Amino acid sequence: MKLLLTNLPVVRGLSLKKTVALLFFVRPGPVSVILFVYGPYGQHDCSTGQAPKLGFNGERYDPLTRSYALGQGYRNYSPALMRFQSPDDLSPFAHGGLNAYAYCVNDPVNLLDATGHAPTAAQLHERINQMGLKVPSATSQVHGRANASKRQSLPRPLSAPRDAKPKKTLRFNETTKTFFYEEERLKFKRQLYQERKTLINYMAREYRVLELYQRELNTLLAPSTEAMFKQFKNPRGHLALITFAQSQLDDAHERLRQLNKTLKSIRL
Repeated sequence: MKLLLTNLPVVRGLSLKKTVALLFFVRPGPVSVILFVYGPYGQHDCSTGQAPKLGFNGERYDPLTRSYALGQGYRNYSPALMRFQSPDDLSPFAHGGLNAYAYCVNDPVNLLDATGHAPTAAQLHERINQMGLKVPSATSQVHGRANASKRQSLPRPLSAPRDAKPKKTLRFNETTKTFFYEEERLKFKRQLYQERKTLINYMAREYRVLELYQRELNTLLAPSTEAMFKQFKNPRGHLALITFAQSQLDDAHERLRQLNKTLKSIRL
């Protein structure tokens, strides 16, 4: 699908499988759209005249060299070669990583490179140290459980060490206050009154249901009812009815208890 368009705002989206990227360009005037499809490493089959200035991941594309100058010209990335055309100036034994030409650590689906410096574990640890965070090392994680019992048996220091930093705490000294205008206050009170009135009517119906359950249980516990079930040789049926009536009565008591609690919470 091709309709003319260049140098226009870009919207980028990934497919469900995260294997291709789509770029849509739209401009005012006659309806004209160009659809560009990119592979995971930014591969595309656009000719030089059709290639947009904003290409893969929204980076500026150079149609002459067919590459992207990432990091404001720091390094050129070639989507055809799926690698950088020059090595990273960071040390391969420190922050640069072992593969100085790799793009997004060979994982372009989950990572994004806009600076030309591929993210590495060394850079991550450096950022963690700058933020003042502490990450336990692998050795401490392995031996942590083994030394747990030893640490518990050691005597605790009487006072905190001098180099210990005080913990940061957050406190709020002011209490929250709610203000109402007079008209809003009257309207709010009327709403509460209606809610309270509706709840009282509902509780009255629940009380009547509770009385019915209580009468039914009293009838089942009467000696005459017990004698009738014995005459029909069905004591288990009598016991089942008593159990069912008792459970209904307990549920009714619980509902009334919750309703009464809600009623007390509504204050005019």
